[in-house]
Amino acid sequence: MKFLNYILFGVADRKRLALVKDFSVDSNLNFLKGASFTCVILLLLPLLEIIFFTELSNRFLLYSSFFGIAFFVFLLAFFVVKKHLDFVLPLFYLLFMTCLFYGLYLGIFTSPEHPGATFHILVFVFPLLISDVPWRLDAVIILFCSMYIYASAKIKSPDIFHIEFMNVLNSMVLSMVIATFRQIQNVDGYIDRLVLKKQRDTDVLSRTLSRVALETEIKASLGDSGKGGCLMFVDIDNFKYINDTYGHVVGDDFIIDTGRCLKMVCSIKDIVGRYGGDEFLLFFPDLYDKAVVEDKAKEILLSVQTCGIARQLKESLSVSIGCLIFHSSENLQGLLKQVDEVLYEAKNNGKNRFCLNEI
Repeated sequence: MKFLNYILFGVADRKRLALVKDFSVDSNLNFLKGASFTCVILLLLPLLEIIFFTELSNRFLLYSSFFGIAFFVFLLAFFVVKKHLDFVLPLFYLLFMTCLFYGLYLGIFTSPEHPGATFHILVFVFPLLISDVPWRLDAVIILFCSMYIYASAKIKSPDIFHIEFMNVLNSMVLSMVIATFRQIQNVDGYIDRLVLKKQRDTDVLSRTLSRVALETEIKASLGDSGKGGCLMFVDIDNFKYINDTYGHVVGDDFIIDTGRCLKMVCSIKDIVGRYGGDEFLLFFPDLYDKAVVEDKAKEILLSVQTCGIARQLKESLSVSIGCLIFHSSENLQGLLKQVDEVLYEAKNNGKNRFCLNEI
């Protein structure tokens, strides 16, 4: 089964593909930009040749069609698809098939007395550029290689056809092998990058996001939605007392338990991270219901009071929480300043409580 998965999907466990989807999309977009720009330049040159040499005018419609498609993909790649990433891979395949049509035309119709070369180069190159499951690439490769063999059998002499047949067959098999091994290499590389990213973005103690990653993800969420939500600033009460009384090891354990408690009230779309030494920041996108916010804050207060380290020390451990509901994307630093003021209101009112404000 693993062997079959490798051949079809380029990976033994298909669940890994979902983990690296963002990396593959970024890679495809970057390569699509480069490939489309290159194709536009390469197709522009023969088109200019046709314009200046009238005896080649019968090729104008076909070449201009190839150039038009490549230029269309080029424009979308650079100016449109960044906001519509689901179109990246279909556009890449459109460009790939357009180039294969171009290579087929050059190899069969412009030089029927000689074996073609451009088609074979394109069959090898594109599987190195596209990051996708091998079976889709293989389907395109087999389709166009079959078309090339069929057209060659109809148009070229038997001697040339026999050469073409073996060349195309070799190109097809080698290209399919390249597609499989390239995808395996891609997924392994993306997994390594994912591990490094998680290590870089994760706070060592709390296992939540680090401050830099936290701010980056909140900004990205605000930028994508164009809306708002709820920010919660959570500060551990009397943390200096805990450190001074029980030592920094126990203080670290309390941070670990607090991070665990905070993650329990968050869904997969929510963002939680350690903002400072004893401060945590949570962001709940599109959450405007005061009752829900109050319930989450109460759940945090209760879970911290009953966490493992609190039972172990038989101490009354607590946090103070500042909650800020906002309805539109504003400057993050301005929002942080406002939620910090709400937090200090909670601390000044006796700690172990939350305060809520809405703007």
